Amino acid sequence: KFYYKDHLSRTSVPVLALAGDRDLICPPVAVEETAKLFPENLVTYKELGEPDGPHYAHYDLVGGRLAVEQVYPCITEFLSQHDSA
Repeated sequence: KFYYKDHLSRTSVPVLALAGDRDLICPPVAVEETAKLFPENLVTYKELGEPDGPHYAHYDLVGGRLAVEQVYPCITEFLSQHDSA
């Protein structure tokens, strides 16, 4: 039986693990624990959301009202840092 988590330590590419502070589908603790399974030098973990708001649920990371301003820049910065071109 294939269990994906058993194979994450063999990853050889950079990984960006984003978590939303109010995500009930994949809570930050689950994202963080999964991120720990990747080689430490290849993984970047970031939890989005502030104590006094704005907050991020599951969908908000992609299509929330502030995703373009606050989430997408994290993604483009990560990709720029790891662009091999």
